[in-house]
Amino acid sequence: MDYKSWETYHPGNWGGLWLIRNKTNHRLALRDADGVALSFPDEELAQKQIDKLWGGPWRSSDPCDVYGHLNELGHPERIYLIGAGPSMREAWNLIPQDAYTIGLNRCLTYPRPWNIWLCGDSHAPEDTYWPAGKPKPPGCKYIVVKRIAHLLPEVDYTFEWQPRIDYNYPLYAGLLQSGATIAACGVRLAYELGCRDLVLAGVDMQGAEHYDGSFAAVTRGEWPQKGRLQYCIDFLRARGMRVRTLTPTLLEVDPFVPDKPKRARRKTCAP
Repeated sequence: MDYKSWETYHPGNWGGLWLIRNKTNHRLALRDADGVALSFPDEELAQKQIDKLWGGPWRSSDPCDVYGHLNELGHPERIYLIGAGPSMREAWNLIPQDAYTIGLNRCLTYPRPWNIWLCGDSHAPEDTYWPAGKPKPPGCKYIVVKRIAHLLPEVDYTFEWQPRIDYNYPLYAGLLQSGATIAACGVRLAYELGCRDLVLAGVDMQGAEHYDGSFAAVTRGEWPQKGRLQYCIDFLRARGMRVRTLTPTLLEVDPFVPDKPKRARRKTCAP
């Protein structure tokens, strides 16, 4: 087989096999290190073979998986993706109360309306912000990484993540790429919900504190995850999603300037 016309379709390695796609006719194949390939006419058959070889689907089969419930979460044109960076100390009142929001990890503790709480912190159940047994914000959906979801009776949906940031495989693979930061999962989820105008807030990518003064990272300088998150943002911007930031960040994104409230025009009396 001439592999010049083929490209990697999924970066995973299943026992020495790689999923590849023909650039011309889009046929899929599994290739091993010696160049021997098993060709499939469509993705479904390739998926079945991968499941058999890998021992499980790369897509989640959990009935609570968020990918099976995207339509229930709405399709907002603009989403505010809110992290817990210290820049949020001066920014909470800049986010409209009726805005569609995705709060990341610790942000749930801030008393404002939330549409989605997205948690991927494996240590969250040991932290004070873990919401088990606490009143749930009205209308908020809890989406929690599977490894800890069983510890939260109030969970609505679950997700699996791919720790690598590598977008060569299909966007519909059923995983949220993390790149070791929950913000990347949030960016990807916003895209899946149909967002085309994403506003970041509190995604500082630097410092060792959260907005509430709690410990955040092992470094006080630039976060090592910054480059992987930037790659994620650039990838999805190239596919039509605008990304801006309300607060200072080390990410290379344009600033978002909130709309100024319209002032009521003064009525003038006739002379």
